[in-house]
Amino acid sequence: RGLHRRAAVGGVTALGLVASAWTGHVTWATATAATVALLSRASHPRRLVVAFVFLALTVVGSRDRTTASLVFAHLHNLVALVLWWFWRPRRGVSYLVLLLYAAAALVLALGLVEPLGTAWRLGGFGLHEARESLAPGVTAPWGTRLVVLFAFAQAMHYALWVRLVPEEDRERPTPRTFRASWRALRTDLGGALLSVAALSAIGVAAWALVDLADAREGYLRAAIFHGHLELVALALLATEGRSFATALVRPRRSYYDDASAAWKRSRARSV
Repeated sequence: RGLHRRAAVGGVTALGLVASAWTGHVTWATATAATVALLSRASHPRRLVVAFVFLALTVVGSRDRTTASLVFAHLHNLVALVLWWFWRPRRGVSYLVLLLYAAAALVLALGLVEPLGTAWRLGGFGLHEARESLAPGVTAPWGTRLVVLFAFAQAMHYALWVRLVPEEDRERPTPRTFRASWRALRTDLGGALLSVAALSAIGVAAWALVDLADAREGYLRAAIFHGHLELVALALLATEGRSFATALVRPRRSYYDDASAAWKRSRARSV
């Protein structure tokens, strides 16, 4: 919260995202992250170290942009996990989430689920096409395992952003109703943007029913910017550390606060 008010960071990020979206090259995103690291609110040595790391990634990625984009596609799924982990102080069940994530990834990487079958196709798109896209040149069975692992990591990536992070950012410990969640989403996005998002989601779903492969490519072209934005957030986390994470945290009410507020309201009505 408040990060959009940092004009220099916001301006550089916007320009970098436009360039990366226009060209499709992740090197624009790593270069943007390096620049944002230099503009961050941290000590000079820390800013220089983080900027150097992202600049090195930019140089390496520019030598083979296709491979760089492929590596980024796989590794960016972990960025959400890293940002979630450092977003708040972790204890208890958070370690269980991390353990289950690692265990599931290991099971998939070792091919322990392969006996369940992998010969599926949907709308002309199957594992063969997925291997050509996500694991070109990787021979079986590792190519298939890499694709399945990507699918799992991608699902967890969105589960973290769409479900787990909003749940932790609730202003109260008790879950919202669906109606309250809808109101909160409408408040965050506004009616116009929410309508565009809903129509876009319906459009992509309808497109997938007609041609899944083309719909997938179209969705990825439209959504790739969010991964590039995550690199900028990662640069800020690496430089500013806990102060950056704390800036994103909404103060959370306790059960005692809720009970106390309810008691005061009941007292006021009785009077």
